[in-house]
Amino acid sequence: MSRVTLTLHSPQQAKPLLGDMWNWVKAQTMAGNKVQLEAKTQTRSLAENRLLHAMLTHISKNRELAA
Repeated sequence: MSRVTLTLHSPQQAKPLLGDMWNWVKAQTMAGNKVQLEAKTQTRSLAENRLLHAMLTHISKNRELAA
């Protein structure tokens, strides 16, 4: 599975990145892969998301040891 994540800040920055995204989508679909696209406003940064999941993993592992 391949994943592409774009963070878009302005129309000027978004336009070329969306062109690159089209090239990726085209290649994937031509290879017979299905592609799912999702666009949403950002609630937290990728760094914040990585930190959150690292902390949740740490809590989960410690919880299993304590049980």
